[in-house]
Amino acid sequence: MNLRSVAPLAKAIIKPLLIAGLTVGVAACEGADIPGLGGGDESAAVEISPERKERFEGILQETEGADPSNPKDINAVGKRAEALAELGRTEEALELAEQGIATKSDVGSIWFAKGRALYLTEKFTESAEAHGKATEFQPKRANAWKRYGQALMKAEEPEKAVDAFAKAVEIDPKDGTSWLRHGEALARTDKYEEAVNSYEKALAINPDNVRTLQRHGEALLRLKQYEQADLSLVKALSIEPENARLLLRQGEALIGLKQYGAALVALDKGLAIDDQDDNLWGRRGDALRRQKKFDEARTAYEKGLEIDPERESFKKRLAQLEEEQKAEGKADGGEASE
Repeated sequence: MNLRSVAPLAKAIIKPLLIAGLTVGVAACEGADIPGLGGGDESAAVEISPERKERFEGILQETEGADPSNPKDINAVGKRAEALAELGRTEEALELAEQGIATKSDVGSIWFAKGRALYLTEKFTESAEAHGKATEFQPKRANAWKRYGQALMKAEEPEKAVDAFAKAVEIDPKDGTSWLRHGEALARTDKYEEAVNSYEKALAINPDNVRTLQRHGEALLRLKQYEQADLSLVKALSIEPENARLLLRQGEALIGLKQYGAALVALDKGLAIDDQDDNLWGRRGDALRRQKKFDEARTAYEKGLEIDPERESFKKRLAQLEEEQKAEGKADGGEASE
């Protein structure tokens, strides 16, 4: 996909979702420090739903007599170990999986269970190794490839994760989550055009998924496709209007569209939700600076630095702001006030 094709495709998918009266829409904001792009930044912890809990508890009942020393029971042992892991009993899961592997090491389900237990205990490199073994013995199992990709992302191996998620969507092209994960892996490797394509595949399946809409908008921001990023962010905010990160992205898109007043509205909404987000303060400073409201911009950057004193991009922007203010004063026929 080339850059020219991104905008029409994005508009075709997102435009019907626009809400009347909402216009959103980041010039290249200084520093281009757009945090959190590409995914892989969520916690490994899993909140299990009542339905999933009931299902896994049912599996424990079904596999109660599974013997890890009996080669004929290893598939059942794998199912049991996976259920234990998902129910938070990861130590039991790992012990059972290891016993099963010692008996019969060429069964994918037992490696899958081990990988899942390791992932949930945040041992991501070991989890990726175990999930990789699972894909060797269950190469047609889409979920094995998806879990492998997730572990690789957490292990900071996004290039390998791209391949794992690609395999998952090849096997099950109707899995919107795998398309989302594929896009996130691509974004982590700076392949934003390809990421946009994967996010749009995911949105065709799950059009109201806020995480996908956010990632889609973020990738388009990276491509400087601000208007199209806008469309995704509007839709996401129509579902989660109190999401401070979405409001940050909306502000960035509006700055890109030179709609600085509207950007400030979005950023101030975000700050009303989370006034300890230094990124929101930084973007607020950017919007005010473009309006030549230098004193207010300075205050915003300084507030960001109070939250994160090591934020070099804010220090750089403050220095640039001082130069701009002096230049503006000279342009007005006098020296800028100190």
